[in-house]
Amino acid sequence: MPLTLVSLTVTMKRVMKQHFLLAMSLGVSWNAIAHAQDLGNFRVAELGRCMLENGTAIDPCRMGFRTFGRLNTDGTNVVLFPMWFGGKTSELASKIGAGYLLDSTKYYIIAIDPFGNGSPSNTKTPQGGFPLFTIGDLVRVAYRLLTEELHLSRLHAVVGISMGAMQAFQWAVSYPDFAERIVPIAGSPQVTSYDMLLWETVIRAIDASQECRSCDPVRVFAPLIYLLLQTPEYRVRETPPEQFPSFLKTILDGERQDYRPEDLKSQMRAKLKHDVARPFGGNLEAAAKRVKASMLIVVAAGDHIQRPEPAREFARLTASRLVELQSDCGHLSTDCDAKRLAAEVNIFLGR
Repeated sequence: MPLTLVSLTVTMKRVMKQHFLLAMSLGVSWNAIAHAQDLGNFRVAELGRCMLENGTAIDPCRMGFRTFGRLNTDGTNVVLFPMWFGGKTSELASKIGAGYLLDSTKYYIIAIDPFGNGSPSNTKTPQGGFPLFTIGDLVRVAYRLLTEELHLSRLHAVVGISMGAMQAFQWAVSYPDFAERIVPIAGSPQVTSYDMLLWETVIRAIDASQECRSCDPVRVFAPLIYLLLQTPEYRVRETPPEQFPSFLKTILDGERQDYRPEDLKSQMRAKLKHDVARPFGGNLEAAAKRVKASMLIVVAAGDHIQRPEPAREFARLTASRLVELQSDCGHLSTDCDAKRLAAEVNIFLGR
């Protein structure tokens, strides 16, 4: 979001607090928090009218984006980082820099605030919520931003985590000539019935909480998601029963309160409908034949937020390198195995 606070001191205190809360929820080390110095350069693209797959439009369509690093002279070092569910580009500093997932000393990194991430820098939530948008819509709008606002004709890579990985898969199929490399991490080219059950359950829980005047939808939503972020084995080991009250309090008090229920539901609905093979009648093999980019596909073996089976199959169909994170951290293996992940990604991008 735009940095409009009065002083740099107040700004950094706020940013450090955000990263501390994020670290508690994602298991990020204090070294990563201490690294959270570079907020990148923030801009807003005024894209006018953004047409959606279902024939509706978002108008006016404003997209906040943030850049890190420098564009090289021949423009061949651009890496796009699509955001995860609920993620904001202001939270990315702990993943960017020398030795981290994306090296801003080598690459010019562009991160975009997607529809429904709750950022004031983005299109404001229309009354009654966003029109039904898809992961494909997010990718098309990002393509417009890159080509119309930044005048780019090529990407070195697209790297995304979770919902960002869904977008990475979509990039590989929708714009096969635009990126040389694609790295989806803990995401999927299409949702499974398990994924559908999860997000349908969360949407219904939020709907029910909105009918209760004294209920806070975020406090209903957060424990359900934390239940599934890691494996049962991880939670049993890391949280003894006597520590559960303080653990729960951390979740409820530490979770961001700037989430708007309609924003959350809009992104969940996009995830529910995600399928890169939809134009091909759901045939994943036909979708895979569209891919021209080199792909590194990373899955978390114990992932209960995004099942890894379709990603594994897509790796097979495209003869791509598949990396399996075996940690019992589940969906958050990307943080528990951050060093290995960063090494794999940086080797692949620099190949």
